[in-house]
Amino acid sequence: MAIGWIKMHRKLLEWEWYNDVPVRLTFMHLLLTANWEYTEYKKYPIQRGQCITGTSETPKKIGISKQQFRTAISKLKSTGEITTYSTNKFTVVTLVKYDDYQPNEEESTTKPTRNPTREQHQNNTQPNNTIRSKEDKEIKNIRNNLLSEINISDVEDSEKKYFQIAKSFQQLFIKNLEEKNSTTKDQRKATYKNYVDPIRLMFQRDEVNKDQVTMAYKFLNSPAGEFWKTNILSTKTLRKKISTLVAQANQPLNNKRHGSAEPTINRQSAQTIRQNSEGW
Repeated sequence: MAIGWIKMHRKLLEWEWYNDVPVRLTFMHLLLTANWEYTEYKKYPIQRGQCITGTSETPKKIGISKQQFRTAISKLKSTGEITTYSTNKFTVVTLVKYDDYQPNEEESTTKPTRNPTREQHQNNTQPNNTIRSKEDKEIKNIRNNLLSEINISDVEDSEKKYFQIAKSFQQLFIKNLEEKNSTTKDQRKATYKNYVDPIRLMFQRDEVNKDQVTMAYKFLNSPAGEFWKTNILSTKTLRKKISTLVAQANQPLNNKRHGSAEPTINRQSAQTIRQNSEGW
C-alpha cells in the first residue's frame, strides 16, 4: 500500500468539477496514485506526477463505471488538469499541476512509494525500484541533455516522433538565424526538456496534427514566412503561434492580382523538408 501524503487546499471546493462526483473521484484517485519520483514500468519511463491507468481496473477501484471514467478523463483533459498518452497495453496520465499537491521537498522525512500504480493487468508483480541501474539514470537525465548530444536510440519509443520534430525545428531555427547573421547560441543550447516537451504538448493537449506541423515547418522555411523567421526561435514559441502560422500558410496568394511573383521554395529547401519530415 502506498505511503506518504498530498497537499490539499480548500480552494478545491471552488473547482469547476467539484460537484461532478465521477470527475472529482477520478482526479483524487489520480493524485493519490501518481508517482512521487521517476521510475519505470515494463521499460516505459514513468515520471514524477504520472500514473498508470487501465480502462477496466481503474474504474472498479474508483467505484464508477467505465463510461463515467472515460468521460471524467475527457473532462479533466479539456481543462488542462491532465494529459495522457497510450501504449498498446496501458495509459499513462500526467497531472499537470502535480507539484502544487505534492511539493518536491528533499528534506521530507516520509517519502511515498516509488512504484507506479498498475491496474490494467492481472500481473501484480512489483518492479524492483530499490536498486537503479545506470541505464535507468540515463533515461531520467536525458531530459536535461542538449538535443545535439542525444541519439535517437537514447529516446523512448513513445517520444521518438516528438524528438525528431524538435530536432528538425532546431535546425531550421539555426538556419534562419544564420541567414540573418544572427547569433544561434540559445538554439544550440536547446535541451530535450525545453524543446521536446512543447512539441509533445502540441500533439497531446492542443490536438495539433502532423499535417499542421509540416505546414508550419514549410512556411518557416519559405520566403512567405520571412517575418516569422526571427520571431519564432524555439518550440515553445512555435506552440503558441502555430495556429497563426497555419492560417497564414493557408491564405490564398493573389500574386497575379497584385502583379507579384509567387514565393517559391528552392530545390535544396524542398529536399531538406522531405528529409526532416521523414519518420514524423
